[in-house]
Amino acid sequence: MVWGKIIATLMMGLVPIKAHCPLCTAAAGAGVAITRFYGVDDIIVGFWLGALLVSTALWFNKSLKREYIKGQEAIIVLLTILSLVIPLYGAGFIGGSKHAIYMMMPSGSLFGIDRLLLGILVGGSLLVGAMKVSTIVKQKKGLLFPYQTIVFIILSLLVSSIITWGILK
Repeated sequence: MVWGKIIATLMMGLVPIKAHCPLCTAAAGAGVAITRFYGVDDIIVGFWLGALLVSTALWFNKSLKREYIKGQEAIIVLLTILSLVIPLYGAGFIGGSKHAIYMMMPSGSLFGIDRLLLGILVGGSLLVGAMKVSTIVKQKKGLLFPYQTIVFIILSLLVSSIITWGILK
């Protein structure tokens, strides 16, 4: 048991640890679980789900270490989103089907787009935007504080969720 801890500690020193993507993914996943538990509107749940999907796709793409095909990152993001949206559509969570489980959640559309789907698209965009803002801040001012990017992402999702909740309430 002690040798296992020693080996794990030594290995952590040898392997560079990139904490941003796993932390971001875990935070977005926690946000989805919390909002669903409390019955929050589908668009707000979609914000967190979209951020989770895009974060997971970017994390996976980064783990590939190189670009195998032109536009690989965008393709992976699109396939990741579709890998969830298509089953949600088939199950009736997107598209307004009146399955019994769907009726327990807020439904309908906003601007002619399903609330959950719109939330997923906006949430993914919020994540990408917050990452870009953090990159710009790092270039101009340097790193302001540890985990700056994840804080920017979580704040953008929280502020957007609160504003949307206030408008829809």
